[in-house]
Amino acid sequence: GEAASPGRSCQVHCKRPYEGNSTNASCPSGNTNPLRQLSWEEPNCQIACAEVADVPVGYLSFPYIRVFGGWQCTDGYAGVPSISCATDANCNPQLRFA
Repeated sequence: GEAASPGRSCQVHCKRPYEGNSTNASCPSGNTNPLRQLSWEEPNCQIACAEVADVPVGYLSFPYIRVFGGWQCTDGYAGVPSISCATDANCNPQLRFA
């Protein structure tokens, strides 16, 4: 991590695969306590699934198929697929079907 000297600040960013706003973390000027925590607000980070959500039309993730405008069930199945974005064990974005 970064360190901020008294009276200085640094930016806090979302870590990939998350995206969002950056915020500032600062150390009060005149601070002499090396254990003092920086003053900061947590950035608003959300997972970025665009790279995995942009799969080609016709892509099959049984029993769902990618169509223009979203996903639908393949022949022989009924309902409306529910798609969400999450991360795998290695923190890579992935689509989850329900």
